[in-house]
Parts: sequence; structure tokens; C-alpha cells
Amino acid sequence: MQGNSILGDYNHNSCTHTQKGGDWMVNLGRPVKVDHVIIHNRVDCCQERIDKAVVMLDTPKGPKVCGIVYFQRGRNVYKVDCLHKVPAVAVRIHQSRNDYLTLCEVEVMA
Repeated sequence: MQGNSILGDYNHNSCTHTQKGGDWMVNLGRPVKVDHVIIHNRVDCCQERIDKAVVMLDTPKGPKVCGIVYFQRGRNVYKVDCLHKVPAVAVRIHQSRNDYLTLCEVEVMA
């Protein structure tokens, strides 16, 4: 998902969010060895919603956890390194808490 992440303001249509405890997913179209995922967080409010979001790789052999995001006050961009380096067909971000997941941009880097 690439948008106008410079704004990071939900009211300017530069972010999206799930229902409470929901998932966001992108289909990669083919198996790709994902190196890391960069998440741009919302900046206008509710930044703590990113806390404990789980980045997962959907692989032909099942899901693999890439990493977990821990909220840090004042930080708007989070890099999650994927140590498995296995071919993934999709990247999923799951809010492990019963809260909304708000994302303003997600970059999947191979």
C-alpha cells in the first residue's frame, strides 16, 4: 500500500484502518523472499494502535512470524526485519490486541 504517507493523517485519506483486532494483507502475486517490512504509522492521533502488531509472511508451508511492532512515542516509521528469508506469497499485519490497526503506508522489501 503506497499512499500519501507524508501526511499520515487519517482525515486526509492517507491512511486506512481495520476493525478491532483485524488484519491487513497484501498478495505479492508470486513467491518472494521478504527481507523487511516498513510500516508508516498514523501521526495525527492514536499512534499507540500500532503496538504489538504482528507482521506475518504467508508461505506455501504456512504462516511465519516476521516480527512484532512495539509502539515508541515520537516514532512514526517502523522497520521489521524478516529473519526467515523464506518465499512468501503474501504479507499480513495483524493487530494482536483488541484495537484498530491503522496503517498509512506499508513497504515490502525483497
